[in-house]
Amino acid sequence: MRKHILLLESSDIGAHYSAQAVTELGYDPVFLCELKHYHGDTLDQIRRHRHFDVPTGDVEKLEVFVRENGLADGLAAVASFQDARIATAAELAPRFGVPGLDRSVSKLKDKGYSFKLVPEYIPITISFRAGQIPQDEILDLLGIFRSLVAKPTLGAGGTGVQRLETPEDVARLPEHIAGCKLPKELDSGRWIVQAFATGPLFSLEGYVLDGRINYLGFTGRRKVGTTETGANFPIDPALNLSVQQNAKRAVGILVERSGFRNGYFHVEFIECGDSCHLIDPNVGRPGGGPVAELLALSFNVPPSGIYKHALQVGLFHSDAGNPYGDFSRRRGTEAILYGLKNGGTIRDVLLPDPGSCLHTRILGNGAKASPVGQDDWSWIGILSGTAGEAESAAGRLRIVTDDGESGACF
Repeated sequence: MRKHILLLESSDIGAHYSAQAVTELGYDPVFLCELKHYHGDTLDQIRRHRHFDVPTGDVEKLEVFVRENGLADGLAAVASFQDARIATAAELAPRFGVPGLDRSVSKLKDKGYSFKLVPEYIPITISFRAGQIPQDEILDLLGIFRSLVAKPTLGAGGTGVQRLETPEDVARLPEHIAGCKLPKELDSGRWIVQAFATGPLFSLEGYVLDGRINYLGFTGRRKVGTTETGANFPIDPALNLSVQQNAKRAVGILVERSGFRNGYFHVEFIECGDSCHLIDPNVGRPGGGPVAELLALSFNVPPSGIYKHALQVGLFHSDAGNPYGDFSRRRGTEAILYGLKNGGTIRDVLLPDPGSCLHTRILGNGAKASPVGQDDWSWIGILSGTAGEAESAAGRLRIVTDDGESGACF
């Protein structure tokens, strides 16, 4: 009987790709996930493979579940490609003496901790406990900067993010925090308030192997409100060289000071003149959303090859099967993450001809989509293709709701 790798939850587009990657490595994939959180193609893909419908936020309870269901026998490794479960996967693997994600990712998931490692590259930040909000200090910061942003240190997908632009906003912050329904595993009880950095959003993709950083390129990002709606890779030729150098320097400092030795990273920045502000250091997996597909399309390899390499690097500290060839031959790629301007209950998504684009439905028929701009949970689907293809296909999309038919918002 073949050994298996446990996959805690799934990214929006990664269920099939990650399962295929595990199979290509010679193991059987087993998903541990809460199916109620999935819809559309993602749910269908998980159901095609062996899976257990179980809460995955509590490491202690998860360990008991794995043992009681016979999953400890033949266990080869534990991994996750979902941002909210990276730390859980890293903490679960050692309990069974099997390879897992770099232990440093557990601490790096906390923005408060990560930002302290790279003070040279972050906006001015105030860290505090939810019940001890330093409102006077926040008001002083608001007196210096026009706008601030508050967010939980373990947030994901824009959950809990709140702009602060007036003293009244600061006065209402305790109410916002008290009413913020964070999942237990993302509620550390700690929040941060930062100077709101304005400028183009971009991210640096790459991986670390035995402490050596391998940069893959820069991704341009576009948002509507707090919802990411577009991405382009690579944008290196269009990005200021000084900005690139500063971003790489920031990642180098983060890797060195954290002790992160093996795994992928996707670190988000705001361009600021000739430099940049680090705003979200994601480590332990390729970027979420369409990033892995964009890497695959750019380097002209199957998406499963990106996930396979991420497992080889993150779990087994190996560069075998490196899918990245000649960087000078990278193709321009783009992704559209679409939704509905005003939200609504989805009855159908009509796309007669996606062309050569990869299309993943995140929300299925009958699901309710929140308005674009609210958070990253308003994605109905993701289209990835070479430059020009995805936006063209998205322009042909028609979304049917209870209120009629409309175009996609992105």
